[in-house]
Amino acid sequence: MTKFLSILLLLAPLAYAEPNTSYYLGRMYINSVETGAVSKSEYLLTRTLDFENAKIHEVVTSKPGAAYVDTTNSIEFGQHQLEKLEPSTRFVETVIDSDPQVLVRHVDVYRVLDESGAQKLSEQIDIIVNRVPDYVYLLGREQIYGHL
Repeated sequence: MTKFLSILLLLAPLAYAEPNTSYYLGRMYINSVETGAVSKSEYLLTRTLDFENAKIHEVVTSKPGAAYVDTTNSIEFGQHQLEKLEPSTRFVETVIDSDPQVLVRHVDVYRVLDESGAQKLSEQIDIIVNRVPDYVYLLGREQIYGHL
């Protein structure tokens, strides 16, 4: 019982910890299943650990098509897979490695073929990002968007 109380007292400050934000910069590699073409682009990530709500909030800057876009995600602590649905697309993202310094992810992109809900795997995306200081992240955003 004493050991349990000691552990509880050590973990208690985490429950009231302020959100902690980290910045990541790296690349995403997009493999078209249909054509076999491979492309790559810069990938920026802001990751905030929200201890009070047991969630990870992310802002991703990536180039899935012709232009860079910012998207947001919220993931529960311990969740290793995230599924997002759009009108004609389903994204299944799996966290492969979640070391605090390096994040590695894999995303399968499925296109909805018809009204029955039939789907076909169209792209596989691998993402590798390294933790960087905030000023390096801001420089990366400036290069992409032309301003801070």
